[in-house]
Amino acid sequence: MDTQRLLKKLITIEHKNYKKDKGQFLSYKGEESEFSKDIKEDIGNMLNETRKIGFLMSTFYAMSSSLRRNFIFDLLYLDDKEAFFKKLRESAYYGYMAISLHAFSHKSKLMQNIGEILTATQLCGWWNKADKICEEMISTIGGTYEAGTEHKFIGNGVPYKYSVWFLLDLYCLVNNKSYDKEKAELPEDYAPYDEVLKHWDTKDLKKVDELVYILCEIHIIRAEYIPGEEEFLQEFSENWDRLFPAEILSWLALREKEGLENPSEYSHEFMSEPLAKECLQLQRPLAYPRIPDCKELFDLYQKKYSDRNVITIYEEYKKDLKQ
Repeated sequence: MDTQRLLKKLITIEHKNYKKDKGQFLSYKGEESEFSKDIKEDIGNMLNETRKIGFLMSTFYAMSSSLRRNFIFDLLYLDDKEAFFKKLRESAYYGYMAISLHAFSHKSKLMQNIGEILTATQLCGWWNKADKICEEMISTIGGTYEAGTEHKFIGNGVPYKYSVWFLLDLYCLVNNKSYDKEKAELPEDYAPYDEVLKHWDTKDLKKVDELVYILCEIHIIRAEYIPGEEEFLQEFSENWDRLFPAEILSWLALREKEGLENPSEYSHEFMSEPLAKECLQLQRPLAYPRIPDCKELFDLYQKKYSDRNVITIYEEYKKDLKQ
């Protein structure tokens, strides 16, 4: 398959999608999207107690997803690097707080959403938060029970999210952890991620570039638009996934964190596209963002659910701001 031609096709299609959006999910003519306005309205209604505070977790997930769409759009379409870095940090933190609230919930969440948040925290260099996300994933595989109810989170996972399993397996390798693979819904064919796991910490920079090349190829192939019922089961099925090799960048960030050298340049052109190029230049860890009305929201949540010690999430946020 001619992946260079496919990459150019994906870029053309995504730019057309941006033009078609006209403010529905993406900022338009300097104005924030209608979706973003709706989320902020929901938060305002929670603060004035006309909307149930119990929706806070799903609202934070929605905010994280909206910011992810927009930071990718800001860089690819508007070439606004400042907005990209700001929204990347905000997307990661809203997502992390949503996952933290999951500890007090029994609702399941798609593995794809968890993967998006995991890669964002890793790219920000917030490794303690990324590790907590991985631990939450591990704790639910095979069925963990809390208060007599099955705590699902990702459940046993989904087999077609190869890259998320790859990132979880990387975490396990580095931290000497494991999960019940008999009960996990793993991909039948794990290539090429299995090869990367064997050599994730190699000091041979040519080998690193070879592995990155292979990962770029598989990302582009799995990002191709395939109409019909199978589209939902694609690895990178969302617009903002297709041109963002987040799983590759997360592996390289992990190598950097472990004191390993990475190549100064890569042979695959995907790594020269704006998203990869900017993420490769990040100076981690990135500063934590300020979250509007954070204290008030968690105070209301704690008041409503007094049996849940959710105020600890806000206390963690306060500590983060001091760093």
